[in-house]
Amino acid sequence: MFVSSTYRLFRDLASGDIASFLHTCAEHNVQIVTLDMIYDLTDPAHTALFRSQWELERQYITAQIKRLNAGKRRKRQARGKSEQEKEQ
Repeated sequence: MFVSSTYRLFRDLASGDIASFLHTCAEHNVQIVTLDMIYDLTDPAHTALFRSQWELERQYITAQIKRLNAGKRRKRQARGKSEQEKEQ
């Protein structure tokens, strides 16, 4: 299976769903190919690396979304203050 990022496979899934996915892939000898590595999910070390990489990407994306939302919120607040000043 070819993917650009491990996180792309599981954006909306919980950790338990990932464990089930990885177990099923291992049972069927599925390998996951990313830009950085080929994960052979029958190898416990590769499975651990895959989980670790997914967790790092999940944390990064979550932080980015929070930062973008905070920026949007600040912009809305600034726009609201600007409109209030114009009315006065």
